[in-house]
Amino acid sequence: MNTTVAIYTDGEVAVHHVARAVRQLGLYSQVAFTPQMLDALEAKAIILCDQTQKPESDLPMLHIDSTTTLDFKVLKTFLFNQCVLTPSWSLEAFVDEQVQRIREQVGSGRVLLGLSGGVDSSVAALLIHRAIGDRLVCVFVDHGLLRKGEGDAVRALFADQHQIQMISVDAQDQFLGELAGVSDPEEKRKIIGRLFVVTFYGAARKLGKIDFLAQGTIYADVIESQNPAKGGSLAIKSHHNVGGLPDDLQWQLLEPLR
Repeated sequence: MNTTVAIYTDGEVAVHHVARAVRQLGLYSQVAFTPQMLDALEAKAIILCDQTQKPESDLPMLHIDSTTTLDFKVLKTFLFNQCVLTPSWSLEAFVDEQVQRIREQVGSGRVLLGLSGGVDSSVAALLIHRAIGDRLVCVFVDHGLLRKGEGDAVRALFADQHQIQMISVDAQDQFLGELAGVSDPEEKRKIIGRLFVVTFYGAARKLGKIDFLAQGTIYADVIESQNPAKGGSLAIKSHHNVGGLPDDLQWQLLEPLR
């Protein structure tokens, strides 16, 4: 179990960079918005951001202004000299840990992932494939809105280079046809979302038994969904592309990047 450094904030100001800085120093960090979340982390040190009310705790605390440039020297002195913490977190160790977690969660099941070619879904695909191999199936919806040659690049990278089982659906005519003449950005977003869901699940139903739907939810999404200042709750928000599962597709959710 990695030592956890808690980033405690009221959620009014973004603190992603603070959590990232702590991890760069080899210590695992998580953001907490409430005393209950803070207690659940079982942290060894607390970084108190901005005007957040000081929690009742005997743990060592460092108060910082997250709106200014982070002073790494002060941060290192607090974590390693005052708290006497030992670096125990690395990206390599995180990957190994997530691969093991995926294997434990999925077991002998099959996983479906909507692959867009973006960073989140791409990293999720590679991580899951490392864990379970050809029991991962990716569906790539080519909607005609990518840059020239990008669809071919996605297919070449994942299907050819990494040997990931991938279904590519050419839906350019449907997407571009329904978007023709539409100028309102919100209306475009709704059309794209609706067509993506129809196309994605249409392809998924042809794949036989699927046990898990994988999503590339990243930690920043988790923070956003839990932030009370942004109207969040303790429930992770649904992915904007593949949310709203049809009732007949009873898949479990797999989020390897949380």
